[in-house]
Amino acid sequence: MKNKKGFGLALMVFSNISFAGVGNFDYAKDFDAGTLGTTHYQNTFSVSNNLLLHGYIFDLPTASRVDARLLNLVQEQGSAIPPIPIVPTYYDLIIFDSQDKELYKGTYLSTFTFGSSLVSHVGGELPAGEDYYVRVAGSIWNTSQPQLSYMYEMVASPVPEPSTYAMFLAGLCLLGWRIRAGRLAN
Repeated sequence: MKNKKGFGLALMVFSNISFAGVGNFDYAKDFDAGTLGTTHYQNTFSVSNNLLLHGYIFDLPTASRVDARLLNLVQEQGSAIPPIPIVPTYYDLIIFDSQDKELYKGTYLSTFTFGSSLVSHVGGELPAGEDYYVRVAGSIWNTSQPQLSYMYEMVASPVPEPSTYAMFLAGLCLLGWRIRAGRLAN
């Protein structure tokens, strides 16, 4: 797995070099997701490039667990003999804070038969605050007609405060006491 990530990074660097001088603004783009809540933020994007770098900026009203998923929409083309991809695509997701500090690094949940990422995911708990962002880096190589396409989804699930856990525990204790008192009465 480590070699595959290193291989993908090398591809992105190579793609970046070959991409220089092409004036396509879809390569680097920021999307404002606003205040993230339990309503899913979704976006579908397609670009005719071999490399992209997108940022999804958001803020949180309360401490929450943020999960971002990306589905690769490009159909893989490859050959079983030799077992290498003809047109591999890679995606990576990372959550950063407002000072560009990496908080959570994404993982590839699944891959195509020939090695490219199908689904990527990143998630973690974040305190309430402003200007977090998820960076989406994508790369495709070894094709005369590059196209990167993905469907992106992000959602925040509020993390219960300690007082919520205390109330839950007190309720369980009260329920246990009541059951025990009822058994002693019989």
